[in-house]
Amino acid sequence: MNILALDTSDEVTGTALYCDGRIIAERNLLLSKKRDELLSSMVKGLLSDCGLGFSDLDGIAISAGPGSFTGLKVGTAYAKGACFTLNIPLSAVDSLEALALTAGYSERLIIPMIYARGDEVYYAAFKFDRGRVIRIWDDRLLKYNELAKEIPQHAILLGSGYEKHRVELNRLIPNEQMEFPFAVPMSPVRWIALLGAERILRNETVEIENFEPKYFQQFPPSI
Repeated sequence: MNILALDTSDEVTGTALYCDGRIIAERNLLLSKKRDELLSSMVKGLLSDCGLGFSDLDGIAISAGPGSFTGLKVGTAYAKGACFTLNIPLSAVDSLEALALTAGYSERLIIPMIYARGDEVYYAAFKFDRGRVIRIWDDRLLKYNELAKEIPQHAILLGSGYEKHRVELNRLIPNEQMEFPFAVPMSPVRWIALLGAERILRNETVEIENFEPKYFQQFPPSI
């Protein structure tokens, strides 16, 4: 089974290809201008490098938000168009859930954050249980200084929202935190591919015509 995964929820545009139980290719680019053209070019290049064509795809998995209004709009439109044309299923994966998985296994609370605009971040909280992440807090949109009041001791903080407000958050939170910064901005697209493939195998897909990502806002964020 070949599943194409797309992530346009944040600053990095990510594409990955899942094939029969494993990720065989992945690309990440930190470029948000003309994202529709960029995404199309990345997908074509990824498939070509793997010796595959669009007709070889069995499904598409995308980031369902929350995240960049423009990015999610571009990724959703591309995926829905491809699924309609190819008559293949669409799986939608929560952006923060996929981001939490990049932390790796930990007994600590994991709080992924995606930068929204100004002082605001999209965030949620997860914990590992028997090898899987379990949601503790629902997806929310809040100013980082308000979020700081809710963060318990020894949590893992990660994502563009944390990177954007790292200095302020570390000053506001008195308890010791485990930082998880990325040396280079990355997308959790490989986790979108793995989670999306699992859901497609279980027939847990979305209605292509009616699907809309979690925008949380009625206007575009600045990313």
